[in-house]
Amino acid sequence: MVYIWSFMMVFSIVVAFATGNVAEMNAAIFAQAAAGASYALGLIGVMALWLGLMKVAEESNLSALLARGLNP
Repeated sequence: MVYIWSFMMVFSIVVAFATGNVAEMNAAIFAQAAAGASYALGLIGVMALWLGLMKVAEESNLSALLARGLNP
């Protein structure tokens, strides 16, 4: 799988240089990197919320009660 992604990146860079679209490629790379970073920060917030709720449930033995109640 790594070879496929590596080939796609190298091929796109070669095509960008051959067609003269290096500036557009750089702009797209940085725009997508910024979008990915903002998406990751949003997911980190949601993950921190749920991990905090699960820690409270663990400390109050709510998770053990739930596991015992759901056990067949």
